Amino acid sequence: SNIGKNQVIFNNTRFSDLYSTSENSKYMAFVTNNNFFIENCNFNKCYFSTSMIYHQSTQHNLSMHSNTIVNCYDPSNTIFSSNIIKSNSHYADIQNNLVNFVDIKHSCRAFDFEKSTNTILKHNIVKNANTGTFSGSGVNFHTAGSGLPLQITDCSFLNCSGYKGSTFSMSQLNYSFTILRTSFENCKNSKKFGSFFLINYQDDFKQATI
Repeated sequence: SNIGKNQVIFNNTRFSDLYSTSENSKYMAFVTNNNFFIENCNFNKCYFSTSMIYHQSTQHNLSMHSNTIVNCYDPSNTIFSSNIIKSNSHYADIQNNLVNFVDIKHSCRAFDFEKSTNTILKHNIVKNANTGTFSGSGVNFHTAGSGLPLQITDCSFLNCSGYKGSTFSMSQLNYSFTILRTSFENCKNSKKFGSFFLINYQDDFKQATI
């Protein structure tokens, strides 16, 4: 295991008014082949084109605790499917974070995960996320992967918008999971017959409890 080795740590750090002059700059922070810990940090007006933070390392872990992220987005698109956090990690532990798009004319997706297993979301608040004609503005999972079932507890998604599965979108689910004490308030979708909550599952899907 690589846990405890090869670490990148942001702790009690402020990031404000950051942007790149390069059109090829996709991320504010891109970390690979390391465990990535982000704790007690403040992100304000940080700009990017694809994801503000991207952790890409299937053998290492991402941990985000007690961070505040306000008005960070892709400046070239008012509403788009770019991400505040994108994770392709072995294990993702996301707790006590606030993501708030105060300027509702500039918004995107809060959390994007390659897989839903080995993922914990607890006590997170997402406000005004909007992906326009794309799904999963609050949280989006591409695959099930393998590992421990997804945990979502005590989170709040407020005024989030997008296409079908506008706030919560999950693909290839093949295990049982439970969402506990989590609120979805004033969320809406831009598709006439769509929904704010979408789960696509495999044939051996058993149960999801909300």
